[in-house]
Amino acid sequence: MALTNRRKRGDSRDFDELQHFFQVSLSCEKPIGCIIAPRPSIRSAIDEDSSISALIYRDEKEYVVGHTCSSRADLKEGKVERLSTDWIPKTIVKSMSDKGDDVFAKVSTDAPNSPLSAKWLSECSKDELLASLKAVIGCYSIWIKKEEERVENDIPSAMKAQARINLKRCTEGAVRMTEAVKCIEDSDQVRMAFQLAQKAMNRQYGWSRKGELLRWRPFQ
Repeated sequence: MALTNRRKRGDSRDFDELQHFFQVSLSCEKPIGCIIAPRPSIRSAIDEDSSISALIYRDEKEYVVGHTCSSRADLKEGKVERLSTDWIPKTIVKSMSDKGDDVFAKVSTDAPNSPLSAKWLSECSKDELLASLKAVIGCYSIWIKKEEERVENDIPSAMKAQARINLKRCTEGAVRMTEAVKCIEDSDQVRMAFQLAQKAMNRQYGWSRKGELLRWRPFQ
């Protein structure tokens, strides 16, 4: 649908101003017995970035696009009732938690000996340090396994390859972290350097926060 102003310009600015349309809107309601279908996806997997984008937004439907304006689709029970132009687009953006997936709940605690507490990591014994770091990696490995099952059961066939590549990188990250913990376990110098780094970062973090303690997020 398009709306064109066919009024002609005149000989004065005042006349021309009167020929403008302001706050114009267009709308289209669903015909009885019909449905308004989403536009075919134009996301082509021309490179890895576009493949990842298509995977992430695979469930997003596009019903209308505005040109020189915004547009919106009004849905009821998952079906489009009305399409219209919109001057100020709006949408609901769900909040997220920096604590990560629920599998990280046992390490994302406020307890003094939390594996994500920089103070705890800087002061605990060798055995406690290794146990803390391995607990975080263990949670991450559980999440990877959970996502692997999701890929096989919930992801469209055309997108499985990219999803597996993404998870392969996650697995490589878990292996790298495990090797780093082994380094800390085998070398007192590496362990001391790691704990001193935690102590320094925790102290610096508290300078501008009235002594607040540094607590890492799982993804960090």
